Amino acid sequence: MTCTLYVAWDGRLAGYDFGAGHPMAPARVELTIELARAFGLFAEAGVSVQGPVPATDAELELVHDPRYIAEVRLAGGDRPDAPMLGFFGLGTEDDPVFPGMHDASALVAGATLAAARAVWAGVARMA
Repeated sequence: MTCTLYVAWDGRLAGYDFGAGHPMAPARVELTIELARAFGLFAEAGVSVQGPVPATDAELELVHDPRYIAEVRLAGGDRPDAPMLGFFGLGTEDDPVFPGMHDASALVAGATLAAARAVWAGVARMA
């Protein structure tokens, strides 16, 4: 094992924005990354920072119904009035829709998968 910490990071991960006042604010993630950089964490031996790739639909379908994935894609695109939003809980105060929602969500899922794979494969002890 050559890496003790694997960090899946790309500035695009801050594109996940539920709007002002929502607790999942991208500024929280950005500030965490800035703090880690300021402390020199990413320059330490054994730390690997890699840009993630978005999760594929096949990977997303391991935990989400294909209809849900389709609605997220529609809601975050040019169809914020997609017919199943209410059925899936999208468009609520807890889960508001925003432009590019599917792409941002797929990237977050891809980062999570990359981190889990690094630990699972023994490439890193932590992620």
